[in-house]
Amino acid sequence: QEHIKMEALFTSMSEQLGREPTFREWAEALKIEPQELRRKLKHAKRCRTNMVSSNLGLVIKVARKFGLKGTTIEDLIQEGINGLLHGVEKFDTSRGFRLSTYVLWWIELSVRRASVKRSIMCQVPMHLFDTHTRVLKTRARIFEERGTFPTNEEVATILGTTAQKVHLAANLMRHPKSLDDNVPGCDNVTLLEILPDPEVESSLLVAEKALLKEQLDKVLNLLKPREKEVLTLRYGIGDGRDRTLEELSHHFNLSRERVRQIEKRALAKIHELGGKELLASFVKTFTTNTDL
Repeated sequence: QEHIKMEALFTSMSEQLGREPTFREWAEALKIEPQELRRKLKHAKRCRTNMVSSNLGLVIKVARKFGLKGTTIEDLIQEGINGLLHGVEKFDTSRGFRLSTYVLWWIELSVRRASVKRSIMCQVPMHLFDTHTRVLKTRARIFEERGTFPTNEEVATILGTTAQKVHLAANLMRHPKSLDDNVPGCDNVTLLEILPDPEVESSLLVAEKALLKEQLDKVLNLLKPREKEVLTLRYGIGDGRDRTLEELSHHFNLSRERVRQIEKRALAKIHELGGKELLASFVKTFTTNTDL
């Protein structure tokens, strides 16, 4: 604790001076001789080393306890030592705890965090990992008691949470599949090979669009040439780009109101012919126009 206070004073002086204090300035602030400060620092370092070395066995025990797939015991021991060092720095004898009891929490925290980060590809909050552990333990305990696994609702009631969170936590540690893995039962086919290409339309969709276009063309051919052209350009039939009334007025060299009237008359004819739903379906499928 004395060493912690000395370090705190050193930090405070650095902030006040805008630089690190000299060894003599540090000793004067502590109201001791530089030789005495040097002796105290050596003693603190020796004590710290002894405290760490005497709890290395605890680090190894925790590392073995929390090791998960994808982690190595050496990595977890290193993380545990980091937690031990932090715990030693924070240890306060005035609180009445034993050192081993206090540093155990810091060791477990460091090891668990490292274990989670290294065992799964996606970043997972520690509170979710904690819930995952509690869910698994609860399910195992109930299975031992009655011989059947509990439902998510039963586990949620026991843990005081929701069934949705239990489901999420239970499936948290599933490892992702590689696209290079073979399809079960097919040694020569990978998962990548059976994934649909989002850039290529399915043959069924292509056929549906072709049939829809053919039916719409039959209805549009019953209109006057200008009416057909106005609707074709207005709703992007053919090229998928719908035009505004302003664009059509320039294209036909007519006023916006005149173009609107032609469009309205053409739509009325299509409605009488029973093709309004057909046009609406086509527009929804091929364009971004939402006027219909």
